[in-house]
Amino acid sequence: MKRKFKQATKYVLSISLILFISLCISLKSYAQEYQIVLGSVNVVGSEYLVGYVPKNDGNNFHKLRLEIFGGNWHASNLGLTTYYISSRDGLKVNLERRGGSHSKYQVKFYQSADGGYDIVLRITDIYPSLSIKSSMINSKTLFQEVKYFKPEVYSLEGAEDITSTIVPKIITYTGTHGEIGLNTSNISGYQLSVGGKVRAEEVKVYTGWADYVFEEDYHLKSLSEVEAHIKEYKHLPDVPSAKEVEENGVNVGETEAMLLRKIEELTLYTIEQEKEIKSLKESLDKVDNQDKIIYQLLERISKLEKNQE
Repeated sequence: MKRKFKQATKYVLSISLILFISLCISLKSYAQEYQIVLGSVNVVGSEYLVGYVPKNDGNNFHKLRLEIFGGNWHASNLGLTTYYISSRDGLKVNLERRGGSHSKYQVKFYQSADGGYDIVLRITDIYPSLSIKSSMINSKTLFQEVKYFKPEVYSLEGAEDITSTIVPKIITYTGTHGEIGLNTSNISGYQLSVGGKVRAEEVKVYTGWADYVFEEDYHLKSLSEVEAHIKEYKHLPDVPSAKEVEENGVNVGETEAMLLRKIEELTLYTIEQEKEIKSLKESLDKVDNQDKIIYQLLERISKLEKNQE
């Protein structure tokens, strides 16, 4: 019994120790977030070192995560921008932005004297208000401490500005009004923008339809008018040209409705042609009957002439 009690006590103490360590790690992680709030004097152009990854030697496993929240003093900048950076096989930068807009800063990249890469926050306007959280891991060894970076005033000291050569790969990008960009930051005017191909099992589009083509007052162009338009413009009436599509793209809903409109117009042309064909056939049938009657009359005349002889 006494032995079981000792084992239970040891177990409880172990659990308590684990929970305490977890709490300390959590508190430490929370404590590594820093705020930069500046006024209007001598702030534009100031730079702060917010991260570093060592040079590429083919054997480094370092990864840096940099989070920047906010922008200006007001509540209008609610965007959280996260950079994911590594230097293995060359400097790689991925970017995610969530929650809305940002302003007042620029992230720059410098190659330092030792060949590594300094990640620098540059203030671009007065009254910035930002929070920054930057951490680096090295997965080469097990159970090592995460390195956190506290922003500090940056001094070039022979570093080379390579910002213009680094184009962050945009993973996701969201706007102030819930717009979402995948692999693109060009999200203006659209709730979803994708910088690449899209694959889906089903897409449903709600748009207007083209049944008005069958209304009595719909003006259906004659085929001669359509032919003249094609000869002059090299595309169907009311259909964008290849150049317009190349420059502006196409609206899926509008295009589907436009194509249906053309199908319905073709249906009307076909119905009219069928009526004309039917009318011509009836006329030909009448001609055939007339030919038969004429033939019969000629035969009768021929017989009468023979009888008179």
